[in-house]
Amino acid sequence: MQRVSLARPVGLIIAAAVLLGLATLAPAQAPYFETRDLQGAVDALNVVDLKGKRWTAADLSDRVVLIDFWATWCAPCLAQIPEFKRLRAAYGERFEVLAISVDARSRRDLVAWLNRQDVTWPQVHDGRAFSSPAARPFGVATLPASLLIVDGRIAATNLRGEPLSRAVAEALRLR
Repeated sequence: MQRVSLARPVGLIIAAAVLLGLATLAPAQAPYFETRDLQGAVDALNVVDLKGKRWTAADLSDRVVLIDFWATWCAPCLAQIPEFKRLRAAYGERFEVLAISVDARSRRDLVAWLNRQDVTWPQVHDGRAFSSPAARPFGVATLPASLLIVDGRIAATNLRGEPLSRAVAEALRLR
């Protein structure tokens, strides 16, 4: 009678089960933007920040601007604030952050939060969260989401930390 070893088939079954289990625990990353024509959304930009300044595509030409979609409840969004402060301090008027908040909180609550955190860059907010007319044309699906705009054109998407710092420095160096 021939002996059959079950060690190999059992090991393969266990490995497959582990891989399948990991696949269900770690779903694929959703796209940050559902809109396919992001440049079209940038070109059609027409929003008003909390201080009453209107921002259009014309305001993005001849500059380096990071359009940042964020919320106060988004931990990775909050982790970016020190980097944005550092970049603005380093580059002054040559670099701007235009933040589009998808918070559902009131304007008054958001302004109080921004003041406590010393966040001074332009903020667009209407309390409609992801349904906001400022966010909806971009199809924001995941936070944080961002677009680095150089002279009115999308140069990069969803950069954070050192890659963002390098991209801003390079964009400003080439201007």
